[in-house]
Amino acid sequence: MVKGVSGNPKGRPRKEYCITSLAKALLEAEPAQAEQISRKWLEQARQGKTDARRDLQDRLEGRVPLPLEHTGELKHSIEFILGKGYTEANGKSGGK
Repeated sequence: MVKGVSGNPKGRPRKEYCITSLAKALLEAEPAQAEQISRKWLEQARQGKTDARRDLQDRLEGRVPLPLEHTGELKHSIEFILGKGYTEANGKSGGK
């Protein structure tokens, strides 16, 4: 392999469909169904269904970051590349 040259120049083949895009299109075409699903989701969260509550909170407030901890000897260095719009001051990404 030559340094700086991709081993897959054409890239990953595009999917013929994306389940998320299909679901969005269906729900946009039928807003009443989207509202019905949202009401059911809220109802389940109010009933204390853990999965519904967690998913709803994740959607409304964003996922809670999981802390990472390493104990023991570090044998390799780790380099983090911050995404576009990321600032260390606030720890949030402002980019796309």
